Amino acid sequence: MNPILDHTAVRGIVLASLFFLGLSLPIEANSPGFAQEVVVIVLKDGTELSGVLVRETEEEIAIRSAFGVTSIERSRVREIRRGENPWTKEFEERFSRAEKIGKASQFESLGNWSLKKGLEKEAKQAFQRALALDPESVIARRGLGQAKYEGRWVDAQRVSELESQGYTRVGDDLVLREGESPEPDSGSTSKPNPRELSESELLELSKEEKRRLELMAERREERAEFEERRLLEFKGVPWSQRHRVKSKNYQVECNSTLNVARAYSKIMEALYVALSKRFKQRHLRSGRMTVKVYKTQADFMQRTGMGENTGGFYQPRSEEVNAFHGTFGNTSTTYNVLAHEGTHQFQGRVLPNMGNMNNWIIEGFAVYFGDGSRIDYDKNKIITGIIPRDRLLHIQDKLRNKTHTPLAQLAGLPRNRFGGSQYADSWAILYYLLNGPEKKKGQKFISQYWLLGTEERIGQDEFDTLAEHYFGGVETLEEKYREFILDLEPEPAGSVDKDGVFVSYDYMFEVFRLNEDWVYRDSNLRRGELVALSHNGHEQDRIGVSLLNKADEQQSAEDYVEEVITPLLAKNSTGLKREKVDLNEFSAWKFDWLDPDPNEKKKEGDEGAEGKSGEEDSPEKEDDKEPEVPPGPRKKYRAYVVVGVTNAYLIKGEFLLEEFDAKVDSFEATAQSFQRIWRNRW
Repeated sequence: MNPILDHTAVRGIVLASLFFLGLSLPIEANSPGFAQEVVVIVLKDGTELSGVLVRETEEEIAIRSAFGVTSIERSRVREIRRGENPWTKEFEERFSRAEKIGKASQFESLGNWSLKKGLEKEAKQAFQRALALDPESVIARRGLGQAKYEGRWVDAQRVSELESQGYTRVGDDLVLREGESPEPDSGSTSKPNPRELSESELLELSKEEKRRLELMAERREERAEFEERRLLEFKGVPWSQRHRVKSKNYQVECNSTLNVARAYSKIMEALYVALSKRFKQRHLRSGRMTVKVYKTQADFMQRTGMGENTGGFYQPRSEEVNAFHGTFGNTSTTYNVLAHEGTHQFQGRVLPNMGNMNNWIIEGFAVYFGDGSRIDYDKNKIITGIIPRDRLLHIQDKLRNKTHTPLAQLAGLPRNRFGGSQYADSWAILYYLLNGPEKKKGQKFISQYWLLGTEERIGQDEFDTLAEHYFGGVETLEEKYREFILDLEPEPAGSVDKDGVFVSYDYMFEVFRLNEDWVYRDSNLRRGELVALSHNGHEQDRIGVSLLNKADEQQSAEDYVEEVITPLLAKNSTGLKREKVDLNEFSAWKFDWLDPDPNEKKKEGDEGAEGKSGEEDSPEKEDDKEPEVPPGPRKKYRAYVVVGVTNAYLIKGEFLLEEFDAKVDSFEATAQSFQRIWRNRW
């Protein structure tokens, strides 16, 4: 039984956008035919089991799924179905449950789930049912390939016809490509594009507002072109026809496009250079290392038997890394997976026995390179030592609440007690030792600890000895490390480009400001904010973009808004209103609310005091009472929520109550400019 270092999504941490981890799972696999054939085994009692074929003899058949390897005696098998999508049965069960609930949102979620599993026919069935329940369902119409032409939805066949006549998709709309004229269409009458403004309206716009509209149009066109190329990448080729790109140290096998395969090959070579600088031991094993990248998550799951929360893994026996092409959730990419699992693959090359090393240093380095690095495409090199925002916020919360794993225990945790939460702890102490104020001592500490692990099994005792030698003991090291980590600031979520657009490749969005009176703020942000704008630097007029956690990826967007977002915004507010709207090109929810009325609070407090029957007035002297603090100016808020699979964007504006109506257009301009960007797909 060999351990697989499995890259699994973290749940429930601060701002948990879907980041991938490496966990140790027991698994058995035969190297020659490993992860090649998907089968569905029907037992004589009617039970169906699906997974990747591991071995097959006259006496038994063994399959591997996310739950491990299962061996079944041939005498119990009624039928073996080969090459079948193993998710078909689950689709039927989910469809049946959705019918009982009878909500369009359930079928919208089922349709999206089916597409991820490669069930295109079933996805269409789910979207059609959603549309029957809710004819206004934008998600269902998108899933069925529909688009808007002259302000009304047309089916997929009509979309294809119009595209052949020179139209292209921009969000949900079909617009004429620049320089082309539409072919005659007897079935429709000409109407102005709903996005276009009249000449009189354009004349009223300022120079900045006109430029802003031009930028939005340019961005939409860029994204439409990019989406067309991206679809070809996901279409790819069958795995049997996969591209094999050989470089100096790697063989990358990928069944997306050849350009994608070459890009991953360059990334792995750049990672190799960065890892070689950190791990300078000679390689104990020779030959190119194999990296397999599947064209889609569905393809990856069918061929490896892994679950939907797994982004990739390293297999020590075959020394292979397996991953898939694409973006996961709102923020994570294949690059994160390859950098994390590629670190394990490199460690396997230079260590006589990875089992000798404690998890904190093995996984600490994988997070250091996986989450704490990015690739410079111009120079084709990996930049390391970056502070990963979510890891930092997570460990800072733990340190403040004293829920972190103390250093006196971290290096001694057995593998079965080392969970997802310890990845932040491991990254933090490793980052301190490598980059802290006493980094010369820290780097010697790491080098000696690593060297000991190449010779024998190491753990807490060795950690304590080195802590005593370099820092005067574990407790002293803990104090220094804690103070250093709590003082760190997260890396900016993005930057402002030459056109005044805030672009975040890490969090895959961009927003525009209305004009230069609005100033970007990327430091001293509020909890959870990725970027904020203030009007002439004044805090009372403020717009912010935050990323919120959506822990249950199967939860529909409607249920998430109802059960999570609404109660969150209702806290310490009054008059909360909600409606479903279109935000630029996204389905979203709009909220309006006010600060609580301080006079109402005082009145309620007085009534509460009078209601205490049988109690005498307090004998407390006037001088002993707490002085009353006058309430601050009351504010009014507006927010839009765009919900993804594992997280949601919150775009929020706040203004003084008496100025809200005059200034809310500034917020609307920024909110309507919000766009998702997918260019950071590596």
